[in-house]
Amino acid sequence: MSTVHKSFTLKAKIFLFLLTVFCASCYFKPTPVYLLKPQLQEGYWLWGKYFQVKQTDSLEVALAYDRSYEGYYKFNIIIKNNTRKPVLVDPVKFYYQLVWLTSEGPRINRIYAVDPEKEIIKLAKQESREIAAYRTDSANRALLAFFDLLGDLSDSGKNSANNLQNEVSSLRSNLEHQVQMQSIEKKLKQWKVKALRKTTLPPNFQITGDVFFPVKSEIEKIIIHVVVNGKEFLFPFKQYVEN
Repeated sequence: MSTVHKSFTLKAKIFLFLLTVFCASCYFKPTPVYLLKPQLQEGYWLWGKYFQVKQTDSLEVALAYDRSYEGYYKFNIIIKNNTRKPVLVDPVKFYYQLVWLTSEGPRINRIYAVDPEKEIIKLAKQESREIAAYRTDSANRALLAFFDLLGDLSDSGKNSANNLQNEVSSLRSNLEHQVQMQSIEKKLKQWKVKALRKTTLPPNFQITGDVFFPVKSEIEKIIIHVVVNGKEFLFPFKQYVEN
């Protein structure tokens, strides 16, 4: 067997071993599943979900709960502009309210929808930091390998061991970097492509997308307020939590 083939086989075995260890160590405690049951009877079924529908002044809004997603309630929304003028749709104006009683009377706290633009900027910064950290780590490992080579030229056995250690370190770093980049790209796609973003909706057009709200596990009922063109469309849900 040639030296090149032996080296390739060893690298493949190391990579598979690291992949197995990495995957085995990636255990996270299951998070609760938050289910929201629609309370309005006006609506229709689409994509396996029930869309509650509200109409006013030639505007129509349909909202369906999808699932809980990384600490968010995820909703699918369809907005139709049947007016004769363009309408601005901005998801950051959507909200739901928490109401609780205190000694001074009822208190109300508005929980607004997540701003997709802020999430995109946050992920872009995270991506930049990840790339910079990976390049810095690669440069440092290359420099250390160079000094190891200079110091171990007289000891071939030790040099071989150092090379193996460097290969293992490099493979692990590459694997971790790929996992991080794939995770960031997946999240960027969610916010850039699938999320409802600020849009001027022309007459006789409709727009669809996903809207996200922070999860509040302690509430039993939730009313989503969709604000479009100064009008509020209310969608009530009842929450169930499954562990």
